[in-house]
Amino acid sequence: MNGLIRKDLLVIKNQLLNVKYMGIFLGGSIFSFLLLKSDFYLIMIFLLFILLNSLSKLFSEDQYSGWLRFIRVTSSLSTKEVVLARMISAVIFALMINVIFSLLLTAGVLLSGNRILSDTIGIAMATLIISLMYVLLATPFQYLFLENGVFIMLIVVGIIGGLLVKFTSAVAFVQHLFMSGSYPMITLVGVLSLLVVFMVSFLFSFLVLRYRSSINERNSK
Repeated sequence: MNGLIRKDLLVIKNQLLNVKYMGIFLGGSIFSFLLLKSDFYLIMIFLLFILLNSLSKLFSEDQYSGWLRFIRVTSSLSTKEVVLARMISAVIFALMINVIFSLLLTAGVLLSGNRILSDTIGIAMATLIISLMYVLLATPFQYLFLENGVFIMLIVVGIIGGLLVKFTSAVAFVQHLFMSGSYPMITLVGVLSLLVVFMVSFLFSFLVLRYRSSINERNSK
């Protein structure tokens, strides 16, 4: 399983080291700081999620290259281990991107002097939690729909979010939580939410991958 994680991270690293990606991220960060000043982090968050979408390349490559069938035939790895390795890779990648984001955010705040440290910590924590949920939620959709997985996931999440806003007080709770400035409570709620999302995403990813594997086996006969 460690080999699968290293393979995923190597593919992502080679993709992100592309001059185009680095130019977009660094150039966009500098441009947003010069243009928006105190609200520069909004563009940076947008760029962060663009980088996170590079994970979709892993799923399409696995499908079109026959990688999943190869490891199923040549190794003793179970479907559960394959899914778990991919989700761990996604989490590690999201953490790495968030470290870069937090460093750039802190540097921008220090240079502009328009925000206090507590605001910066709150923005970084919220971005970290949301980005981790994003990559976890996207996993089963990307296994099922490949390149279109993120788009379909956003539609589904948008519909569910709209229903929650209309029929529950979830939004008011989240607003109150962040406005309270209680970072231990924010961290606790964030960790519990991530655990729930991780378990649900893992279950659906496992079922989708088993379904795809069974179809591929029937087609190969």
